[in-house]
Amino acid sequence: MSAGSTTAWFTSCTGRRADEESDAVHLHEEKPMLVEVRVTINGSKAAIWAAITNIEKAAETISGIMSIEVVERPAKGLVGLKWRETRMLFGKPATAEKWITDAAENEFYKTGQKAMALYSCPP
Repeated sequence: MSAGSTTAWFTSCTGRRADEESDAVHLHEEKPMLVEVRVTINGSKAAIWAAITNIEKAAETISGIMSIEVVERPAKGLVGLKWRETRMLFGKPATAEKWITDAAENEFYKTGQKAMALYSCPP
């Protein structure tokens, strides 16, 4: 990764409407979709790293996040940091528990996620 740029990878699962009486969405992990995004950011590598690893303040910098609740902090580094993140999905708040599974300082971090709380899909 060159200075002044960052790359993010994340995996999304497909969702289907459960039934007419339920607002539940079933997430099926057998068909994951990999999305790669490259964004050039003007700034030092250290400043960019500080911004993207400030999970506790993510709701202030990422418009889609309503709130963050840090659940567990590691004694050292990022690996093991766990939080609950609430976003608006299909007009309703949905909360996911996320955690950092791997990281190399000033280079990358990877996250794990439990499925979002139940929400509705538009017809």
